[in-house]
Amino acid sequence: SDKNNCVMTERDGWGDRLDNSVALYQDQWICSRKGGGYMFGLNNMGQLVLKDSNSGDKIKLYKGRYGEGHSWALSKDAEIIIYDKNEDEIWSIPSIADVHFYESCLTSTDPPYDCPYLHLHSDGVMVLNYIENGFDDDNFWIESNIKGQYDWGSNLW
Repeated sequence: SDKNNCVMTERDGWGDRLDNSVALYQDQWICSRKGGGYMFGLNNMGQLVLKDSNSGDKIKLYKGRYGEGHSWALSKDAEIIIYDKNEDEIWSIPSIADVHFYESCLTSTDPPYDCPYLHLHSDGVMVLNYIENGFDDDNFWIESNIKGQYDWGSNLW
């Protein structure tokens, strides 16, 4: 079952977050807590999906391209990028907001997370977490639903 491929669980025991610059391959998933009811990743058809593993409902964020060995990652500036088996970029979507790398922004996990990172909540909401630099060097924690963080087009949500 897909739930056996909740690969991020190995990182911190939870499995509901993905660091920037970490590639996941087809059928490797970020899974929400409480049994991995929601999953986010590339399916075996190369589609980037957010799915409810209990009902089977899914939202296709990228329609996919046939082929094996595809991977995806979140860049240090929050761009979501899909690669083919040769690690050549085949699709990407930039963050609407201006996002920059910030080291060790979440220190309550072991190991800590650098920002930006993705977090799949137990209610199926995927968020991008990052630090926004304000005036006078003030830093603000931002947790933004990916529905509004990226320009997916009008027909997805």
